[in-house]
Amino acid sequence: MTERYDDEIELIELIRIIWQRKWLVILLPIFAAILAYGISFFMTPTYSSTVKIVLSNMGDPIYSNPLAAKEEILSADTLTPIMERLKLKYKTVDEFKKTIEVTAQKDQNILQVDVFYSDAKTAQAIAAEIGKVFKEKSDQVFLAKKKLVEDLLATLKEQKDLASKSLDRNRAALTAIETNGNLTNEEKDISRVRLLDYIVRDEAYIKDSISRIQDAEMRLIDMKEAQFVENATLPDRPDSPKKALNAVIAFVVGLMFALLLVFLIEYFSKNMHRLRGKEENMGLSS
Repeated sequence: MTERYDDEIELIELIRIIWQRKWLVILLPIFAAILAYGISFFMTPTYSSTVKIVLSNMGDPIYSNPLAAKEEILSADTLTPIMERLKLKYKTVDEFKKTIEVTAQKDQNILQVDVFYSDAKTAQAIAAEIGKVFKEKSDQVFLAKKKLVEDLLATLKEQKDLASKSLDRNRAALTAIETNGNLTNEEKDISRVRLLDYIVRDEAYIKDSISRIQDAEMRLIDMKEAQFVENATLPDRPDSPKKALNAVIAFVVGLMFALLLVFLIEYFSKNMHRLRGKEENMGLSS
């Protein structure tokens, strides 16, 4: 009961201390919020533009791998020409790189590129150029790999056609043996065994070629080049500074500082009275 009473006294005392200097507690946070909001108008705005790319499924170690593709985008080989073409006023590539964020969504095979710049149109231009350059490089590799599969498919079909012609010839020769009166039965048996072996070989080769041709055709159908999921956006408002958020943060910090200041003033005012009392007592005793 006593502890509860003491707690109530302490709470009432705290409220009393704050109430005595209520204008400080009210005005200081409001002033801080207004000041922060006003300063935000003089801060350089930052706009962001985003481009999203679905990577190709061609199985390339760079352009089909989100983490490797991320490194490719942030490489000096990619960023230096972009910086020069757009005439960006960065001193180094590393300084330019700090304005770019690349998020690799490994499960979805998607890259998201966010570009931050003080001008909305320039931010969009940078994001669009990064997407364009990456897709051009990816498409070059994609077309090369696609051509390899197409060449393989053409070779397989050509070899299948040759095997089919060989099979037709051997079957015709096998039929001709039976009607050939110039051959002895022993010669016919030898020729028949040899031709049957060729026929079996050709049929097996044709069957294997058909399977390989189907696999190559499916690979061509399934191969997808890199695609834009979201083209570079033109930001309609800056990402920063966030004026309202800055004002709220300043208000909270100002309120905390005001409360601290109130209690410090109270503390020093009480201690000053005690020090003066001691000095007066010392003066009387002397």
